[in-house]
Amino acid sequence: MSKDLVAPDETLSVHTRAPYWKDVPDEKWLSWRWQMSNRLNTLDELGAVINLTDSEREALSAQGLFRVDITPYFASLIDPDDPNCPIRKQVVPHVAELHDPLGVIDPLEEEQHNPAPNVIKVYPDRIAWCVANNCASLCRHCLRKRMVGRENFDFSRGARQEALDYIAATPDIRDVLLTGGVPLNFRKDTSAGSASGSSSAVASIQRASVIVAGVATLMPGMCAYQPSSE
Repeated sequence: MSKDLVAPDETLSVHTRAPYWKDVPDEKWLSWRWQMSNRLNTLDELGAVINLTDSEREALSAQGLFRVDITPYFASLIDPDDPNCPIRKQVVPHVAELHDPLGVIDPLEEEQHNPAPNVIKVYPDRIAWCVANNCASLCRHCLRKRMVGRENFDFSRGARQEALDYIAATPDIRDVLLTGGVPLNFRKDTSAGSASGSSSAVASIQRASVIVAGVATLMPGMCAYQPSSE
């Protein structure tokens, strides 16, 4: 075993789970695929894990609300009795969302800087390329609510190729940031996975990065201790 690795206490947050999932085997609980497949998104599902307020119940019952998706692991980090729990506010809807006179659909005005499908270009030498629109858990403050989980946004091979053609024809672009979803879903046979490899192959690109901020916090075990094979 490498001396640089220290095994975590098995009772710590890597295994944190609400009583609702106490009988789920560890091999499932620590699987990102299981977490993605068992996300909570209805009033009844969330009500089995936390004590919902009247405001939260009203929001979860409303039509046209921004989609709700919460992995079991992240839901387990919520204080079930505290409506002001920061994690709860991050992912559980509140009735105030239904009456927001100041909210705008595109707060960063990204669609005004959209030279190719799903490409956002604000600076001359770098772009953000949204290659998917399905995150592990959906934040209520998401700046891209207009596209998250929506079928009317095109992430097809054709859209990807049009974006790639634009990148290849714009040599000023040196930095590509792939964003818009969970990078663990970026398999080679998907639009997102292909985009990752294709953008790196463009001669002018010096750096291609993938947004990974939510992975370790929304699914357990992503940064967990791994025993050395040595």
